[in-house]
Order: sequence, then C-alpha cells, then structure tokens
Amino acid sequence: MIYQPIVITGPTSEPVTTDEVRQHLRIDQLGDGVENAAQEAEIERFIAAARVYFEKTTARTLHEQTLEWVTDHWFGDFIALPRATPLIAISSLKWKDTAGTETTISASDYIADTDSTPGRLVRAYGVSWTSTTLYPSNPIRIRYRAGLATTSPVTEIGDEFKLPIMMLVAGMWEQRESEVVTDMKTLESIALRWGIEKMMAELTVHAG
Repeated sequence: MIYQPIVITGPTSEPVTTDEVRQHLRIDQLGDGVENAAQEAEIERFIAAARVYFEKTTARTLHEQTLEWVTDHWFGDFIALPRATPLIAISSLKWKDTAGTETTISASDYIADTDSTPGRLVRAYGVSWTSTTLYPSNPIRIRYRAGLATTSPVTEIGDEFKLPIMMLVAGMWEQRESEVVTDMKTLESIALRWGIEKMMAELTVHAG
C-alpha cells in the first residue's frame, strides 16, 4: 500500500515567493546579472523542496495539485485520502479485476467529502463496492484534487504555513555550500535543529 499519494500535476505556484524569502533572509540584493539569476533559481529550488517536505510531513497540500492514491482493498463506507487537506474534488475512482481489466466507478456511487479533515471518498447510500476478486497489486486507484484552489483571485495560505517553509528555506540558504542541501534528510536535520518540527507537528493532519 502506498501511503504517500502520487503527484500527477504539481502546483502552478509556490506558497511563498522569492521576494518574501529575501525579506525573511534580509537580502536586499542577491547579486548582478548572471549571479542574481542563479541565486534566484537557487531560492526557488529551496522553496519547492521546503514545500514538499512540509506537505509530506504534515499530510497537507498547500496550493492545488492533482494527486493519485492506490491501495489493495476497500475501506468500508469511506476512504480517508492522504494529503487531501483540503480536498477540492474527486476526479475518478477505478478498480482492476484479476485479469487487470480496469473499471471506472460512476461518480454517482460515491461522495467527495470536502468538509472532513482529511477529505474522504464516501460510499453513496445503498451502494456496495464490487465483491469481485481484485487484482493482486494496488487494484484500487483514486485520483483527486487537493489544496487551495488556484482560481482567480488565488487565496493566500496562512502565515502559520508560510513561516515554517521560510524557516526551512533559511536553513538551506545557510547550508547552501553543502553538496545536496535539498534532500529530505538534510531538511529533517534543519527542521529538528531550528525547532520547526514542533511547529509542523501542530499542523499535521491525522487520518481518523
């Protein structure tokens, strides 16, 4: 079973901007010309890495993404969807039989519960999941959209989410001479050293 969903379509914007990071780091001028462009790109990479680490750690999705989760079995009347906080909509629910033939379940057979934390796929009243023997490996596939919807105007995430991300970026910036500063182990070390883990623990979503 895969506990982290697959990212089908990533966010079109990050939760913090390079300007916000520069202000947080108190950097007035990154450099000139090529140097400035390189440092700007470096900060953008740090922001993306910090956001991914934050989302995986807290089981949240910040800006809108399309995710897919696969599992081996049905979960009774509902399925709590990983990182579906918040859940926008469910795109599809599919299952495979022992021959590998895939069937798409009608959207009228389930409900997208966008009010619960995390969001859930709920079986509609009077509907039963198939009793057919399922494919032996990850036969159930759920695709959904989660995060703050990127409609116009785009809703800003709260400061309680921005601050730990900017602190993670600050830690990476401080260690930017390291060979691989954006890997998850380095980010975990930064989060522990700077006390960011505690901040994220308070924001973590627990299914059930």
